[in-house]
Amino acid sequence: MELTHIDARFITLFLESYQEVFGRVFDCDVCRGTVSVMSSQNGHSTVAVLTGVIGNCHTGMVVFRMKEETARRMVGYLDPTMAAFRESMFEGLGEVFNIVSGNAVQHLAKNKIDLSITTPSVVAGNPLALHLLNQSAYSVSMLSPLGEVGIDIAIKRL
Repeated sequence: MELTHIDARFITLFLESYQEVFGRVFDCDVCRGTVSVMSSQNGHSTVAVLTGVIGNCHTGMVVFRMKEETARRMVGYLDPTMAAFRESMFEGLGEVFNIVSGNAVQHLAKNKIDLSITTPSVVAGNPLALHLLNQSAYSVSMLSPLGEVGIDIAIKRL
């Protein structure tokens, strides 16, 4: 599958932001795992955080995928009481990835790329199947002691 219309800076800055935020918030190292190009995701993820990205010249989405156990570990690290209730866990998870996406947008602004992000949406299902219509995404797995998170970046020029 060919990946078209994506600026490598989007990929680099979203991945760096993920590593920065996880290092600062969760006090853990993160390393990059497998890399692929995809248009649909059927796999082992049961939770995903979807963040829309929009600008004058770009549009797209960033999706953070993981198993529910990984989501529970992340939120539990920050507030064990939130991890005990599924809805609270999803709210905490949305907040974590809103920080990651906001951090990336700030880095992009320093590179003269003006983008805004939407409020994240959290979806869950077992199995969880995501399909990006008419677009491919750069997908990379990020590994940490909290678990694996897949990041799918699909931002294209208008």
